[in-house]
Amino acid sequence: MSDTMNMQTTIIEGTATERTLSVVAAEINVIKRQTAEIINRSVFEIGKRLCEAKALIGHGNWGAWLQENVDYSETTARSMMRIYQEMGGEQVDLITGEAPIDVFETLNMSQMVALFPLRPEERIEFVKENDVADKSVRQIEELVRKVKDADVVYLQSNPTILFPMLLLKLFTRLPILY
Repeated sequence: MSDTMNMQTTIIEGTATERTLSVVAAEINVIKRQTAEIINRSVFEIGKRLCEAKALIGHGNWGAWLQENVDYSETTARSMMRIYQEMGGEQVDLITGEAPIDVFETLNMSQMVALFPLRPEERIEFVKENDVADKSVRQIEELVRKVKDADVVYLQSNPTILFPMLLLKLFTRLPILY
């Protein structure tokens, strides 16, 4: 159908405006994008508050608290907390002028979870290089798998690098004691 065949005159605040299907579609797409941005940003905020709640809840009460108060499974809560902790940083990089949250907020929660196998320091570059926001979770998982496979091939062909990397991995996984 052509837009001219489907025009409607609408009175908005005292002025007549022509409404076409393309105008309505454009408005819907803007609202859709804005809604997605709010939802994506909310994942970080919810993750932040879940971290706070977990710190306040006594040992062994986490699952019950989630069920009774926010209706999240432990897996969903854990994912949101990890997204906040690993991708929600607002500290601006002095070189790029970007904060991690600025890069990841364009992704939905499933897309962010698909990035978990990557090292945190790899994720921003990966998102930028692979236009992740426009990819399905399955496509992201395949790209991540290729990166991980390339890492294995590189390490196998450079065995002298393997031991220092294993030490680094061991020490970066240790909990921080205050």
